[in-house]
Amino acid sequence: RYMSVYPISHISHLPSASIKIYDITGRLVRSFSPLTVNNKRSTIIWDGTDNWGRHLPAGVYFVRLECLDLAVIRKAVLIKE
Repeated sequence: RYMSVYPISHISHLPSASIKIYDITGRLVRSFSPLTVNNKRSTIIWDGTDNWGRHLPAGVYFVRLECLDLAVIRKAVLIKE
């Protein structure tokens, strides 16, 4: 599996954030919400499962970080061995 780590320390002054993962069709498959950012880096590890614990297929996914009026979207590739 391939996982990317995107540091969010530049928004550490904000109280909370949410991370949502969408498949290539735009369907929400996993959400991590809310996350507390306590003036230090926070790490989320996605194990390739959806909100119900089912393993998702290999492919392209989009990770959306939302924090107050900030939204960042990054592409992620899930690779199965």
